[in-house]
Amino acid sequence: MGRTYPEGGAEQARAVLRDLAANPRTADQIARRLAIHFVADAPPPALVARLREAYLRSGGDLAIVAAALIDAPEAWSPTAGKFKQPYEFLVSSYRAVGVVPADPFPDVIQPLTQFGQRPFAAPQPNGWSDQASDWIAPDALVKRMTWASNFALAHAPQTTAPADLAGAVLGDRLTPPTRLAIARAETRPEALALLLMSPEFQRR
Repeated sequence: MGRTYPEGGAEQARAVLRDLAANPRTADQIARRLAIHFVADAPPPALVARLREAYLRSGGDLAIVAAALIDAPEAWSPTAGKFKQPYEFLVSSYRAVGVVPADPFPDVIQPLTQFGQRPFAAPQPNGWSDQASDWIAPDALVKRMTWASNFALAHAPQTTAPADLAGAVLGDRLTPPTRLAIARAETRPEALALLLMSPEFQRR
């Protein structure tokens, strides 16, 4: 970056961090990462530009950047643009049926490990991938389907009728084909599994 810093102990480190925080390339990176995580794998350039401007205008105040994201119409699109990471799929499944995991290992840690997202074991310093391509491989979807079937067998009898649950969970995003598939399921567990594996539920 063409900068040198005199010896100064902790103050030297603070000076470096201040310059890094104020660098436009830092603004670019943070704006793009936020837009990718919350909106879409290929976020609208106009959204990224507005988040970048909010970062630079506020001197790197992330609360201001977050407010800009919340105010952005792209963040409220009725079309879900993000494929759920394994932990998002797991958590949203439990939330959908109103159940709290009874035992962390078999109910949370084991399935996340099978899905390729073992807790506290991200393969890179910046965490798990936000890109759908890293979670949507055929083998990964088969593992989700197997888990969803077993989960539905355990929890469907205690939950709301899947057809009603689908409307409550997905709202306006529930499409006629998914509604019909759930209604035609032969059993409640099959209907719940179809809901959990539907394209609408797999995205956020």
